[in-house]
Amino acid sequence: MTIFTEANIIDTYTARQALEDGQLIDVCARLGQNLAAEIGLRIPLYFTAGVWADLVKVPECAPWQDEVGRARKIYLNEYWIDKYEVSVEAYSQCVDSGFCLRPALVNSHVRDPYNWGVAYKYNNPINGVSWGQAASYCKWRGKRLPTEAEWEKAARGVNGQLYPWGGNYPSEDQYGNFSDKTRVTRMNHSEFPSVSDYNDGFKATAPVGSFPKGVSPYGAYDVAGNVREWVGDWYGKYHVRAPKRNPKGPRVGSRRITRGGGWGSVEGDLRAYTRHVVAPSEASADIGFRCVVSSG
Repeated sequence: MTIFTEANIIDTYTARQALEDGQLIDVCARLGQNLAAEIGLRIPLYFTAGVWADLVKVPECAPWQDEVGRARKIYLNEYWIDKYEVSVEAYSQCVDSGFCLRPALVNSHVRDPYNWGVAYKYNNPINGVSWGQAASYCKWRGKRLPTEAEWEKAARGVNGQLYPWGGNYPSEDQYGNFSDKTRVTRMNHSEFPSVSDYNDGFKATAPVGSFPKGVSPYGAYDVAGNVREWVGDWYGKYHVRAPKRNPKGPRVGSRRITRGGGWGSVEGDLRAYTRHVVAPSEASADIGFRCVVSSG
């Protein structure tokens, strides 16, 4: 079976002929759904593995959004979000293509938790990347970073639960990769707190998808813990003046936002509504990301 990629889908005829022949079309990287639109094709999801592989659907309906107890009802169009955080292996493909830059921070004698270049961590989430690097990768894949509203709905569902798995902090292990008794105690002169009665088994990041108990209502893994995740919005007062349908952050700003908590986070930081305000250039061992695709 021939696999058609960006390098050899060169014209309308090639793609149409491949589809008619029943061959697999992997419309990947910078082409994505744009190619399908250009040549007038509605390519089934299983033909577009480069864009649609390992995504979960978040259907259109009314989620509750929350900022420190201030909730309001908003509406989001249907979209698809990555089932897993972007892995080192996936990010390395973008670097190899020349589209993405290497992570800003990598391992050294004082930076053990960084994953880039560590062979046995290729299935761990990429970390040490800035907002711009995360956005570039999503663009390369024909996707984008989620808005805050999209991220939060995918994490907590329409019932406004505090955590992806429900309303309570876990009373037993293996709901996610949090700050526990096995974590790295210090990094770059910062002290990580500890949840002494919890044990996820990892000193820093874990391979993506390691905690099925902690999956979100829509099937997304690691939305609480492992790495905090960049979202697309600029920081602003959370949707106070934003429209009720598909709200976004301010048009301009100086700071960005991460969501979800990381391997060094404790209970309050893991709640689905918690926001972390950081500079776009920030690159940390507990920051990664995932991407989304709009439906239609």
